[in-house]
Amino acid sequence: MKKLLLLTMAASLLGFVGCKKAEPEAAPEAPKAEVKAEAKAYDCAPVTVESLVALSKDDKAVSEDEMYQILEAYQCCEVKDDLSIDGKCPAKQAEAELKKAKKSIPRTKDLGERLAQHPSNVVRGYLASNYKAYMGGKPDDVKQAMKMFGDETDPFVIKSLLYNLSNDGSIPEVGQFMLAQSKSDNAVVRYQAATALANPYSKDVAGVVDRCIELLADPEEKIANRMCSDIGRLGDDKVVAPIVKILSDSSKTKIHGNCVNGLAWLWLDYPSHANTSEAAYKATLDYLKATPRTESVPASGALQALVSVNKDKIDDWKTRATYYKASELVAVLVDIVKDSNADWLARASAMKAIAAHGTKADLTALQDVIANDKDSKLLTKPLEDALKEAK
Repeated sequence: MKKLLLLTMAASLLGFVGCKKAEPEAAPEAPKAEVKAEAKAYDCAPVTVESLVALSKDDKAVSEDEMYQILEAYQCCEVKDDLSIDGKCPAKQAEAELKKAKKSIPRTKDLGERLAQHPSNVVRGYLASNYKAYMGGKPDDVKQAMKMFGDETDPFVIKSLLYNLSNDGSIPEVGQFMLAQSKSDNAVVRYQAATALANPYSKDVAGVVDRCIELLADPEEKIANRMCSDIGRLGDDKVVAPIVKILSDSSKTKIHGNCVNGLAWLWLDYPSHANTSEAAYKATLDYLKATPRTESVPASGALQALVSVNKDKIDDWKTRATYYKASELVAVLVDIVKDSNADWLARASAMKAIAAHGTKADLTALQDVIANDKDSKLLTKPLEDALKEAK
């Protein structure tokens, strides 16, 4: 009986061991993420124009690999404060030498993609400034730029791309890129974005007019100046009131000339004479009529904006610009010429504008006035030149 009990216990133990769940196999070790090798320090000491040109072995064409080596040398170039490359850059000069030698230089997408992944911001910036030459200029090609440079933070690269794509604001992705960069902390980038926005190709970008109006008050005078000059190219009368506000500000006389140019884009629009705007025309006249005149008001640049007309298109424009009265404008210009308090350069430019909008008789009538004026020595030659140009 005791022997039977022992046999039963042994069988039970064996059964337990046989039914025991197998231990799970250890999961295979996950492959380690590929780590990109850090860029090796580039030795610029031996880089010269001659050494770079010598990389090209063929008399007629530069290979892609040779060109990549040449363009890599852009990382030895100095980027100046205005985010441009110094003209003494060996790589830049080497390119010029290869073109002079009439060698075929590769501009391929494969080479462009290699440059876009380069660790040097200057090399990437080179591609950005020549994007269309390598990657193409069709809308889909340009959209690809927004993906290729989507995470870019370097000011030189961004400024270069804005410059190359300045006429592509009609592509929504590019237009939004321009808007975003117009808020950059870097003034050079902001200026380039502002220039691209105040462009007829960007007039359909959502929010562009409002953003450009904001840029009229940019703390950087260069940006406000450029914006005031170009904002009228968007063809929207909404910008007239903000420009008038600046023209009424005696602390901003330095940009008055460019602001009148901004108005002129709206109502005169030389050389295409496509735009018309009664509001902008009246604002221009109001500024020119304002007295007392001084050495800074009206600004000489304000008159310069009115000196040119396209003879082939002006007559058609006049049929649409019903607000325009040549005699009215000429009367204001004549008054400026006669006003000895005004700056002589403004008076000289007013004569040129009379030649464009008035007649030879209008200028002839000013001869005695100029002969007896305190600035006659400065104004006699401009009057003679204007008479030659007048009808």
